[in-house]
Amino acid sequence: MGFSNEPLLGRSVGFFYDEVRAMEALEAEGAGAAEKEEVRGLLEYWKTQETRYVLRSRYPEDIAKAMPEDIYWEHSQVAFPLYRVVGAYLDYDKLLCLGLGGMKQEVEQMRRKALEEGRDASFYEACGMAQDTLSQVCRQYGSQLRRQGREDMAVVLEKISCKPPAAFREALQLAWLYSLISGVLNYGRMDDYLGDYLERDLAAGSLTREAALEYLCCLWRLIDARKTVFHGRVIIGGRGRHNGPAADRFALLAMEASRIVAQAEPQLSLRFYKGQNPALMEKALDVIGEGKIYPMLYNDDVNIPSVQKPLGRKLGSLNEYVKYD
Repeated sequence: MGFSNEPLLGRSVGFFYDEVRAMEALEAEGAGAAEKEEVRGLLEYWKTQETRYVLRSRYPEDIAKAMPEDIYWEHSQVAFPLYRVVGAYLDYDKLLCLGLGGMKQEVEQMRRKALEEGRDASFYEACGMAQDTLSQVCRQYGSQLRRQGREDMAVVLEKISCKPPAAFREALQLAWLYSLISGVLNYGRMDDYLGDYLERDLAAGSLTREAALEYLCCLWRLIDARKTVFHGRVIIGGRGRHNGPAADRFALLAMEASRIVAQAEPQLSLRFYKGQNPALMEKALDVIGEGKIYPMLYNDDVNIPSVQKPLGRKLGSLNEYVKYD
């Protein structure tokens, strides 16, 4: 039982339950009769509280008749309403700026404020537990790698367990691990939140372009290994990036990684507009010209005004859109 922001995490989006898996887990853990009875009661409650069930119950009677009797059967002869909301993205800029330690401090401040105001603080306590869990995971991986003689990676993991990343490799690792533990299936404007780290390391001579490309190819293979089929989005280019030259350097590297790895994921998407660095489009066309399927191309000069007109939104806020379909 839980809450899912993506359909692949649970059997539906929102609040969900899985009776079969719940009972299998109870059997595997050797639960007693009282524990099993308690879980059965919870499952009975969620049969009518699961988000997909609640949504279905709100349809007008004539519409409901056109849909399948079983709300979990997705192949109705007439219509199926596709219960899903996807495309959750993390605020990677905030994550990398604060690090796990800074995120934990912010959560603790909110928890204390809630208590001072007489509000329920259990949500913030749970957030703190999640941060502690990831910190512990990083330290555990670091210890394992040190025993294997991988001192370089051990240092990276131990660093990000509590401090903000200061190098490209650290930022890459933290963004990936946080994505996994959060359950998101897409990775946002990666050139915008990783470009600065790449540029600083290259300028300082602490990282070569070849090494950076190798790290990125490794990440691409990890993303593909998740086999999300229609997710794994990585966005590069477009209006509104805070450091265009640094982001462009990463974007060019990302397209080269997609050319080398050439898998179904990540689904690399290049946003472009008049005035953008022409090297990005040139690289994109070179990669596509080899027969590769990425990057996909999205025109900001068309897409942003198209959304701006019906919604009446200011241009600045629309620059941050992440093209999904």
